[in-house]
Amino acid sequence: MLTTAIFTFVALYLVVRAVLKYLSGLRAVNNVPGYRCAFSTTSLPGMILPTSLGKFWCNPGPDFLVLLRHSVYTTHDVISVVPYLVGAPEIYVPSVEVMRQVSGYSPQFDKELDSPFDYVFGSNIVTAPRAPWKRHRRALNPAFSQKLYEMVWTETITTFQDMVATEGWGQQDSTPTIIMNDITTKFALAVVSSCAFGLKFPWAEPPKSADGTMTLQESLVISTRDAAVRAFAPRWVYRLPIKYLRDIELAFNTIFAFVRSQIAARRGDVQGKKDMCGLIVEANDEDHVNPKAKLSDDEVVGNVLVSLIAGHETTGKALTAIIALLGLYQDEQEKAHSEIMSVLHDGREATLDDVDSFTHLQHCIMEGMRLFPPLDVLIREATEDVCLRIPSRIPGQKELEVAIKKGTIVSVDIVGIHYNPRYFPDPEVYNPSRWRDITDPDQFVAFGYGPRACAGRKFAMVETVCFLVLLLRDWKIEIVLEKGETPEEWRKRVLVAKVDTITLGVRPAPIRLVRRK
Repeated sequence: MLTTAIFTFVALYLVVRAVLKYLSGLRAVNNVPGYRCAFSTTSLPGMILPTSLGKFWCNPGPDFLVLLRHSVYTTHDVISVVPYLVGAPEIYVPSVEVMRQVSGYSPQFDKELDSPFDYVFGSNIVTAPRAPWKRHRRALNPAFSQKLYEMVWTETITTFQDMVATEGWGQQDSTPTIIMNDITTKFALAVVSSCAFGLKFPWAEPPKSADGTMTLQESLVISTRDAAVRAFAPRWVYRLPIKYLRDIELAFNTIFAFVRSQIAARRGDVQGKKDMCGLIVEANDEDHVNPKAKLSDDEVVGNVLVSLIAGHETTGKALTAIIALLGLYQDEQEKAHSEIMSVLHDGREATLDDVDSFTHLQHCIMEGMRLFPPLDVLIREATEDVCLRIPSRIPGQKELEVAIKKGTIVSVDIVGIHYNPRYFPDPEVYNPSRWRDITDPDQFVAFGYGPRACAGRKFAMVETVCFLVLLLRDWKIEIVLEKGETPEEWRKRVLVAKVDTITLGVRPAPIRLVRRK
C-alpha cells in the first residue's frame, strides 16, 4: 500500500512538472508553432535518439532542419521546439534579417552561458560567452596573418603531391573508385597539423595514439561525432566493457595527449615557433606583453583543440561535397578548369596571389557550401526579454512580432537561410553563377556571421582553392554510378546531408579521377 502511494506520488509529481515545464516553454517562445516533444534538439537524449517526426512520438533530432528544409517553415521564417522533459525551449529562424539581430553586435544575445561542450573541449573561442570571448580573440588574432596563409598554400601543394605519389595516381590515366570523404578529411588534417602545429607527417603514416591503436584522424572523427555523449555521460560508463564507449575514451585520450604534447613542445622551445599553437601558448606566458589576453592552462588546451577540430573536420566535409558536386555537374567543372588554365596559361604554378583570379572556382566553392554548410546552426541565448520581428513567407503579409523570454535558445538556421527561396531562387539547384549577382554578402553564412564568424575562414578558403586548382588542372572528376543508376539517382543516394553533433557532411561519395590530356 505504501509502495503504491509513493509510486503514485512520484508519477503525479513528474506529470505536474512536465506540464508546468511545457506551459513555461510555450510562454517563453510566445506560442510560436512548431514541435512539442520530450527532449530539446540540443539535449543528450534529443541528439542521440533517432529522429522521429510522427504525431505519436516526436523527437526532432539534430538534423530535422536538414530533413525538412523545404516544409518546416510555412507562413513566417520561424518555428519553435518546446520540450516537456529535458532541455530549454528553442526558436529557429532562417532569416538574414533576424540573424543580424541575434548574431550581430546586439547585447541581447550571447553564447549559451553553460555550454556542455566546455566540459568536453575546455573553454575556447568558439563556445565562450561574450566577455571571455574577447580575451580569447585577442590571444588568437596574431595567429591569422599573411604568413600563415602563405604557409597554408605551400603546405597544401606539398601535401597534395605527397598524396598523389603515395596513392599511386601519378602513374595512372584513371584512378580506381575513391571514397572522397576519407581523402579530404585526411588531407585537411595533414595541412592543419603542419600549419598550426608544425607537425609534418607522410601521407602513408598519419600519427597514432601512444599504444598505436588509433590514428589521430580516427580519434578526431569519433570525438566530433560523439561529442554529445562525452558531454553528458558520467566518467564511470567508459569503464564498461562496451567497444563503442571504449573507442570514445581512447579517441579523446589520443586527442588530448596530442594537444598537450604540442603545447609542452612549444613551452620548451626557446626559439618560440610562430605557428598557431606557438602563439596560443605564448598568450599563456606570464611575461606576455598583453596580460588582458592571457589564457589559463585549460583555455590553452581548449583553443588548440578546437583549432585542430575546426581546421580539419569542417574543411574536409566541405571539400567532399564540393568535389562530388563538380563531378555531378560536369559543365561547371569544365568552366572551373577553363578558368584555371586561363590564369595559368603560361604553364606556371599557381601562387597565393592568384586566389582572387579564380572567381568562378570560388563561386563553385561558395555554392557547394551553400548546399552543404559545415555548420547548420548558430546558437544564441537571449540574455533578456526581447522582441523579434520575423519576415513573412507570403508576399504582402506583415512581419510577425515574437516576444521571447530571457534564457530562450534562438538558433539561426544556416541551412534554412541557404535554402530560403527569398534569397536563393531554385535553392536545390547547384548554380555557382548565382553568386555573381548577389550583392548582400550576409546571405552566405557557411562561416558564421558577425563578430563571431569563423576566425579560420580565410585559412579554409585558401586551402580549398589551392586543392581544387591542383586537382582540376590535372584531373577530371567523374562520379561512380552503381549498375543501372542515373546521375540524379546518384545525387539522391550520395548528396544527402547528415549532422554529426557538431558538423554537417554528406554520405560516402564514390568518384574516380581521369587524367586530362
